Amino acid sequence: MNTPTQIIIFGITGDLSSKKILPSLFSLYAKGMLPKKVSFIGFSRRDFSKLDIESFVRDTLLPEEKREEFVKLFHYVQGDFSSLESYAHLRQLVDVIDENFMQCSNKLYYLSVSPQYYKPIFNALKESGLSEPCSEDTGWARILVEKPFGYDNASSKRLNLLVDKLFKSEQVFRIDHYMMKTSLQKIIESRNSGEFKRRWNSEYIKEIKIDLLETATVENRSEFYDSLGVVYDVGQNHILQMIALALRPLKEDETADEVQKARESVFESLSVESESAKRAQYESYKTHKGVKNNSDTETYIDVTMHSSLPEFNGVPIRVRAGKAQPKSFTAVTVVWKDGKESVFETPSSESQGAYKKVLLDCMNGDQSVFTSGLESELGWKIAEEIKEVIQEKKLETYNVG
Repeated sequence: MNTPTQIIIFGITGDLSSKKILPSLFSLYAKGMLPKKVSFIGFSRRDFSKLDIESFVRDTLLPEEKREEFVKLFHYVQGDFSSLESYAHLRQLVDVIDENFMQCSNKLYYLSVSPQYYKPIFNALKESGLSEPCSEDTGWARILVEKPFGYDNASSKRLNLLVDKLFKSEQVFRIDHYMMKTSLQKIIESRNSGEFKRRWNSEYIKEIKIDLLETATVENRSEFYDSLGVVYDVGQNHILQMIALALRPLKEDETADEVQKARESVFESLSVESESAKRAQYESYKTHKGVKNNSDTETYIDVTMHSSLPEFNGVPIRVRAGKAQPKSFTAVTVVWKDGKESVFETPSSESQGAYKKVLLDCMNGDQSVFTSGLESELGWKIAEEIKEVIQEKKLETYNVG
């Protein structure tokens, strides 16, 4: 962590960057948790100068100590994500910063962009040489990729084939920030300790409930949401990762590869029950700008799943997810056969901490809380199965709240 490091953010002027990434980076910087020699580059289509990017970053942060020195570390390259000329300009700036560091630095490329840009960015990073580390031993180059990884199972497979062709597997970190949430990770601690360790199986568990319920509507991202629906928005990533935390096989002193393979085994074991599935849309949904007039996109689902893993044979996994709910509630709940419940709830305020962990774990090269290529494919496969089941159900309506 003491090696000089450059963090390059693609799509720096976007919503995710301003709300999550930049505040998380500043928090890490203010606490001395980033390398002493660190520099940031924004890469986007806006016509920004260095003063413009400094002003933009400043406006995303509270006026705290060290804010000004943090802001001064930012540089900017205006460019098109698919233009090699833009990457040549980026390469020039990266090299100048290395000269100022007086050594070759680590490079972290954060893709805070829509999935449609992943392919051109991957190709350009490779072709420009930006994805090449300084050597086998120094100056790593890593790529952080936001969810969703593709639009469906087929596109996820195509992206994985491209990644495998262009980069080493240890270079690419596929994000699902829900895995970084401390409150959810406590499920693993609980499963590994005391009575829970003995009782965490179908002999004692009656049901597992997965809830991802939000009071928020979709107004800020309505057009994008309408193309997905709740299943593709949170079903193929967050919900499945919550299920994996509850069901995945545990081992002592697990490696990152073993953790990923354990989650893969859970995904491969899942099936969707069609009889009890429900879907609904809140009544004012079609009034949002960008939503089709005849949209049948669901904003709420209630689906039961089952796992073929022997330890959880016969245990229903009830999934509820939706917008415009009476209260926000994200949790894994274990219902025991004796009538008691163990609730692992995660507050929405934990999001900032999750993104700090995303950044730190990537810089430390720890892949255990990042998804593997196969996980992303299986996640889409299951989501497509859920979508197929609920599409056969009548679309009910409900009031906001």
